[in-house]
Amino acid sequence: MIEAPQDTKIDDEFAKTLGLESLEKLKEAARERLVAEFAGASRQRVKRMLLDRLDESHRFEAPPSLVEEEFNLMWNSIKAEMESGGKTFADEDTTEEAAKEEYHKIADAGSGSVSCCPRSAKRTRSRSLTTKSVAR
Repeated sequence: MIEAPQDTKIDDEFAKTLGLESLEKLKEAARERLVAEFAGASRQRVKRMLLDRLDESHRFEAPPSLVEEEFNLMWNSIKAEMESGGKTFADEDTTEEAAKEEYHKIADAGSGSVSCCPRSAKRTRSRSLTTKSVAR
């Protein structure tokens, strides 16, 4: 039998069901968790901004083997996605050669920042693939 939803009373008894001594301890635990989560999110934001700045200011030529590895990862993913969706390059208004050329450029751009800022490069690759998927 399914019961109708009821309002939960937030009091010492509720806190005890969560393994805490009192409502005050529950409030304290919630406050500490929020502070910790905010601090973590702030750290991640600062780190992301720093990595993006480093990526913008320290561009360099990626080793060809790294570019090729990046391309192969993307290309295999694209081919598998197209096969599973029953799509062809013609369905995407392009040719396989043109698509390869485009993904080589994306791999080169993404790989150039891999050695300096791997997270930034991963975001670049994800954005490129997402943009391409949306355009379809």
